Amino acid sequence: MKKLLFILIVIGLSAFQVNAQSPGYMGKHIILSAEGTFSGSIFLMKKTWIKYGGTVEFVIGKSASLGIGYLYNSTKFPYETFDYGCYTYSKNNAQLISHTIGLDYYKYFDGSIAPLGDFFRLRAFYMFNKSEDFFENRTFNGNTQNCNPYETKINSYDNFGASIFFGRRRIFYNFLSVAYGFKLGLVVKNPIFNGGIDIYTSSANIMQEYGVYDNFFSTLISLDVNIGFVL
Repeated sequence: MKKLLFILIVIGLSAFQVNAQSPGYMGKHIILSAEGTFSGSIFLMKKTWIKYGGTVEFVIGKSASLGIGYLYNSTKFPYETFDYGCYTYSKNNAQLISHTIGLDYYKYFDGSIAPLGDFFRLRAFYMFNKSEDFFENRTFNGNTQNCNPYETKINSYDNFGASIFFGRRRIFYNFLSVAYGFKLGLVVKNPIFNGGIDIYTSSANIMQEYGVYDNFFSTLISLDVNIGFVL
């Protein structure tokens, strides 16, 4: 995590040095925006995910920008109960919190001059997931034969991924920025390329294995809206 923050700082400082030589918008080279993403039921999935956060974009050329972004997501695990060892787990009330930090590259096309017009954004991101109450939602079921008194409770895990965002930015009153479009993404830990996920492999990994499903579908496709300022 510290290494990632260091990389973000270095990129930001480098962008400040480069953007002074780029045209920008009316001499402005920095776009600071709040970002919201909407996925799930809007694309005929059974669940809805709403993520929010922010982005900082630094114009580095006539049609290119670099940036960093952050998204926060809090969601409930789907209703389900299952037995493992001497416990019955209930995911109905367990909460999964995800923090996503990304490195962005913007490319403007069709004659657009950064940061105005049509663009696509490539993002490589790191995702930290945690559930404070997953293991609290379980009850002893009397099955002492398979009990493990030294059971490890792992309630957090990392994930990585990449996404591409196709969008359009408009600027109003020479300072108000509005960008919108759709995004496609894929996480490294996912239920497809991992050959399926067996939730009964280890009780210590149960939270992670369910969370991977959540990461996959919440990242797969979404509508994005960014509102901010050109500085």
